[in-house]
Amino acid sequence: MLISPRPMHRAVLRVASALLVTLLASLQTRASARDLVSLMPSTRWIMLSSPLFLHSHDKCNTLAQEFSGVNGALSEQHEACLDGAPSDEGGSGGTCSKASCQFLHTTRDKASRRSTEETSACRQKVNAYLAEERETARRRQQAAAE
Repeated sequence: MLISPRPMHRAVLRVASALLVTLLASLQTRASARDLVSLMPSTRWIMLSSPLFLHSHDKCNTLAQEFSGVNGALSEQHEACLDGAPSDEGGSGGTCSKASCQFLHTTRDKASRRSTEETSACRQKVNAYLAEERETARRRQQAAAE
């Protein structure tokens, strides 16, 4: 019986396979080793997620800062790719203006979406925890007054 990989593992596999396709395409165009390294985006954003046990917004702010650093690095890689990539004739077939930078473009956009989702989830967890704490305190006060 086959066990399906966890969603995070599937995301890593998708990123790895897309990276392999990009690298193979770059090899076919005889890109230099330096150019190949510049096409390898960080995959750190895949592992960042909202902490499980939250009691204040501090951890959410830390998470947002970590995502901001990763997203900034991905944006810099994408811009460097755009600056160094040859002009495309016809269209790139994707959302990026240059086909050779499409993988970085897609990775940057996915990381940005994940950042928004995870930071929002973190803040929702903290708000739920704080609301529960307020309710517990209210019940204790009510019980003490009776």
